[in-house]
Amino acid sequence: AGRREAAALSIAEGGEVWRIERVRTFGAQPLIAETITLPAARFPGFGMAAPLPDHLFRHYEMEHGVTVVRAAEQIRAVAAGPEEAAGLRVQDGAPLLRIDRVAYSLDDSPVEWRVSLCNTVDFDYLVERG
Repeated sequence: AGRREAAALSIAEGGEVWRIERVRTFGAQPLIAETITLPAARFPGFGMAAPLPDHLFRHYEMEHGVTVVRAAEQIRAVAAGPEEAAGLRVQDGAPLLRIDRVAYSLDDSPVEWRVSLCNTVDFDYLVERG
């Protein structure tokens, strides 16, 4: 774990983590570039048995006994760097929505840090609760 990952997950810097990098699409259009970091101690053997599903929270619960009960998000506008621009098929410097989210388990410990870079040119970010 790097410094920011360790801080977000309340683990020691340099501790073992699982890191998932993926691009979420709508049809053929890439919309969200995500980096998801999990503390390895909470998820032994994560992702080794089968391909990961789209809905990771359900997978955490069914395969690892980790139930996510809440999440805290910070949202800000950022400019796409060269790597993000290529992955999302936008121009370098294009505006993106950056969502930093920490998900917490039943014991209120952080179990996931997810950074999502969203192309919102033709789409909105919608949150529905309850």
